[in-house]
Amino acid sequence: MGKVSVSASGNDLSIVIPQALLAELGLDKGADYELVKAKDGIWVLTKESQKQPEKPVAAAQTPAAAAPPNPKSPLDERIFYMLEKLKLEDKVEGKFEARLGKAELARFKELLKDGAIIPFKLTPQYKKAVYKAREEIEGAKANRENKASVKKESEISGAKEKPIEDYCIERDGIMVCRNEDRAKMLSNQFKRDIEEGRIRGIKDFSGLFYIIENSLYDKYKLPTISAVKANKNVSLQQVSEKLGVSPLLAKIVCEFLKEEGEIIEKRKELFQSV
Repeated sequence: MGKVSVSASGNDLSIVIPQALLAELGLDKGADYELVKAKDGIWVLTKESQKQPEKPVAAAQTPAAAAPPNPKSPLDERIFYMLEKLKLEDKVEGKFEARLGKAELARFKELLKDGAIIPFKLTPQYKKAVYKAREEIEGAKANRENKASVKKESEISGAKEKPIEDYCIERDGIMVCRNEDRAKMLSNQFKRDIEEGRIRGIKDFSGLFYIIENSLYDKYKLPTISAVKANKNVSLQQVSEKLGVSPLLAKIVCEFLKEEGEIIEKRKELFQSV
């Protein structure tokens, strides 16, 4: 592959491509191209395409049944490449559109209408959505469902406890960290899972950091509230036995319920409904 150079012409810059390389790349001399930066050190050159023919009304599909993008379309490849490679903050509504050329923007709106691209919000509190490919969202959902279908060791072992160092988020759905530096490292490691709402973490008064999968927390949140409401004062051991889970899992769920104002801890490991 040959080299290209950039030369100045008045206030404009020109990209100079050797004749041999032009033929090798299959570039048309008379065609219009758009040059867009994907990230530092990588630029994508996209040929302007003709306007896509309008789809018949009878062929309209719901987002869930939308046909996948044509892998041969250079516009589609460019748009989905950006969705895959750009940082999260660059895929927010408004900012992402600003990165697109005229033809790309028109095609992007079609993909958005067809449901091939979805504006995704982790929670309703977010003012603007982040654009994601439908396949990415469906793949993440399938992954969560597969995880949920596998019983966690903490559930299988019931009320049996083990050293907190032996708990692992991938195997048990929960884990504990004593060291703040390690907690920060784990936050970076699971950054995407946290941003997309798959796991959450909390620090208790003793300085321990607890991490739990949201699917596991959601499963035991209401049963724990019910167990605490059933009696005036309920011990952690009673909650653990009522739910049939390890005391550590019961402890973590209670910590988040305290944070949400659902229960209070009258004294150590003794809970009361609010």
